[in-house]
Parts: sequence; C-alpha cells; structure tokens
Amino acid sequence: MSRNKKNQSIEDAAEQVDDNGEEKTPEPQGKDEDEEAGEEGSSQHSTSLMRVDSGDIDDLVRELINKITENLYVNVCRGLFESHKIIYSFMICTSIQKNIGLIDETSFNLLLRG
Repeated sequence: MSRNKKNQSIEDAAEQVDDNGEEKTPEPQGKDEDEEAGEEGSSQHSTSLMRVDSGDIDDLVRELINKITENLYVNVCRGLFESHKIIYSFMICTSIQKNIGLIDETSFNLLLRG
C-alpha cells in the first residue's frame, strides 16, 4: 500500500470518530414514503378493530385462549422429563374439561382416589 493511500484511510477513519472517541452515527434524513404509509395503515387497522361485532370478538378470544394455553404447555414441557410430561398433559386436559363442565367434581375425585 502506498503512503498516500495509507494516510487517506487513516484520515477517513478519523472523520468517522467524534471528539470523545465515539463513532459518529449518521443523522436520519426524515421519514420515507414507506414509513408514512405504515403509520397511516396502523391507524386504519386500529379503527377497523373497533368495528368488529361481538361474534367475531368471541372467536378471537377463544383463539387467543387456545394459543396462550398451547404456548404455556410447550414452554412448561421444555423443563420436564418425559414421564412428567404425561402427568402435566393429564392435569391440563382435566382442568380444561372441568372448567367447560365436561367433568363433574365427584367423577374426578372418584378417578383420582378410587
């Protein structure tokens, strides 16, 4: 590398560092058209959520509960041994069925205690 090129690269590196020895970051130029369109789209999306009827809300809530239950099960099972996963699955399933009303308390107690 010639001496001029070496000096030029050192000068370029020095220009990228401010007085405190930290790298200079380029300042934002303003919003792009894509960013502005994204902001408009988000406000349109939030207003469309307000127009959802109650039947759709029930479906959304049911779907949300199912996804949360699934994620909870998957994350808890990561820390369990294989033999304990079956017990945990049984506990989750019976809990869901008791809350829905498919299993009554006396039948469940009879199953557990004999």
